[in-house]
Amino acid sequence: MSGMRILLLLCLVLLPRAADAQRTVGQVRIEVRDPAGAPADATGTLESDATQIRRAFEIDASGVHVAVDLPFGVYRVEITRAGFDRHVSTLDVRSALPVAHPVTLALAGFSAVVNVTAGPATILDPFRGAPVQSIGADLLRDRPASAPGRSLIDLINTQPGWLLEANGILHARGSEYQVQYVVDGIPLRDNRSPSFAQSLGVEEFESMTVRTAGYPAEFGGKLGGVIELSTARDSRSGFHGTASLEAGSFSTLSAYGSGQYSTGRTTAGVAVERMATDRYLDPTNEENFTNHGDATGVSAR
Repeated sequence: MSGMRILLLLCLVLLPRAADAQRTVGQVRIEVRDPAGAPADATGTLESDATQIRRAFEIDASGVHVAVDLPFGVYRVEITRAGFDRHVSTLDVRSALPVAHPVTLALAGFSAVVNVTAGPATILDPFRGAPVQSIGADLLRDRPASAPGRSLIDLINTQPGWLLEANGILHARGSEYQVQYVVDGIPLRDNRSPSFAQSLGVEEFESMTVRTAGYPAEFGGKLGGVIELSTARDSRSGFHGTASLEAGSFSTLSAYGSGQYSTGRTTAGVAVERMATDRYLDPTNEENFTNHGDATGVSAR
């Protein structure tokens, strides 16, 4: 078989898998201009109380910033630039189609304004018919301490409709084998409990959406509970990374490291996680007081 035929065969095999990607996130293209219509550099923030997303960004001389992987919801956009009035607006993200959000800055004047509002406009999503629990980057980063490999499932267990049993087994609405993870649009339908698989590295995620009902049409493999995760992305150019190391009793050691290189519209990254402990399984019997477990996970994008 010729090399061209082999390549075509691989494409036909892999193409249906790409179509299985499941995402309930969108993107916003923010375009900033001055009163004359010319592109302008600025600083900005994008946040939503409902989805727990809070991002700060810099806009260069092109006047364009593209925010990706935004869970569906209502967002507040604030743009500031020296010599111009602060611009505040809200927008809706409802589909994977990019949302264009043009902003025209006004020259700063001498004025005094008192604004009285009823509260954040982004705290509720009026278009969502079923409850969705969102966990943002702040809680993912400043989470309570957990046993190795259990940080993610412990956070899920804090949400309504979930029960955590022995050895980190999650039950959604009483169902043990109907939990589905979706990582950057890729569904994982296997059992992700610590007794069966390496846990997903919580350090590499920016947002998490937890559902036990009202599933979008994109989901359907398992309907007990759906956990959608989006990895963190840094828009800064060049190479940068992060690392963490934790140690504790029972010979417990947990390490995480990631590196990312960005240039233009292209970003490549790799993350490695390693853990080991002499108290891996829950001590429901005497043997489990001295068990040993270790795991290694590698991801690239």
